[in-house]
This record gives sequence, C-alpha cells and structure tokens, in this order.
Amino acid sequence: MQAVKHEQETTKEVVPTTERQLSLTEEAEKFVELAEDSDLAAAQQVYRAKAARFYIEAGNLPRAKQQRDIVKQLYEDELARSAKEADTTKVTLSLLSAEIAIAEQNLTLANELIANTKPITRQQQIDYHTAKANLEYLSGNYLLAVDGRVKLGTYLTDPQEKNRNNKKIWAALSNIPTGQLKTQRSSNPVTTAWLDLARVMR
Repeated sequence: MQAVKHEQETTKEVVPTTERQLSLTEEAEKFVELAEDSDLAAAQQVYRAKAARFYIEAGNLPRAKQQRDIVKQLYEDELARSAKEADTTKVTLSLLSAEIAIAEQNLTLANELIANTKPITRQQQIDYHTAKANLEYLSGNYLLAVDGRVKLGTYLTDPQEKNRNNKKIWAALSNIPTGQLKTQRSSNPVTTAWLDLARVMR
C-alpha cells in the first residue's frame, strides 16, 4: 500500500499566528509525516485523522479537510479492494461447486453454475474452461469440449499441462462418429486444425 503524499494536494494555507497554533500545527505535521512513512492503510487513516484533529484545533480547516479527504480516499480504496476480493472468492466457490456437480454427474446444476460464473483471475480462467470442457464432454458435446480445451490451452504455460490438455482434446475427437466428424466445422482455426488431423487419422 503506497502512502498518499499530502504535498500533492493543493490547499489554501493558513499561517499560524499564535504559539499554540504553531505547536498544534507542528503536532499535526508529525502525524502527516508518520502517515506518509507508513505502508499500512489502516495506520495512514489513524495518523491522518489525528493530524486533522490537530489542524482543527489550530484553526487550519483547509488542512483538516485535506486530511479528511485523504482518509476518505483510503477508505474507498479499501472498500474497492474488499469488494474485488469478495467477488474473486465468490467465483472460486462457484467453480468448486460446478466441479463437484460434474463429479456427481449433476450436469444440470453444473451447467447452471458455469453459465452464471465470470472468471476474474487467470487461474479462474483455467478452472472455468476446464470445468466447461468436462461438462461438454460428459454431455456428449464433443466438439464443444474440443473447442473449450483449445481455449483452455491459451492459458496454460506448463508443458505437462499442455500435453494433458492435448490428450483430452484427442479423447474428445475420438468420440465423434466418423460420419459426424466429416461435417464438423469450427470458427476457431486451432480447433479446425485438430478436426483436420482427426479426419486424416480416421
């Protein structure tokens, strides 16, 4: 978490005119410096709130409002991160539930879960396309299973994972009847190449 620098903010300066105002302003600045030196959002919020209160006592409302606005921004950033983390966890749970449904051969539930899931992270893309391809395979939609695993292949980097995925592509192709294989078409050139290979091997 990068600290928010107060120098970047523009405020109307209020010059302390009494010793008390000067002392309070110095105390406020100490807490501002602590906030800027901290990498923790929670600590930054505490320090800036303390600084704002000293500015209020010093009669420097523009500086107090500045610190208030920075605390507000830190809070909003924290909410955004929390919401994203919650969404990511929700997707993970949905995909796990879909995989369990597939293992139990509850294809209706699995299809519903997958249809309502939008992957966020790269790993979730991998899990999503894996589950979708497995669902299509079990449903007898072998061309869709091939197409799904071709898409999955674009996310895989490990050679062993790519090899396992290719074997499952071939397994799906092997289940397509010869007569049906001759008429199968795909808009994906990689899937088309797999279909051509399968036709030659028949």
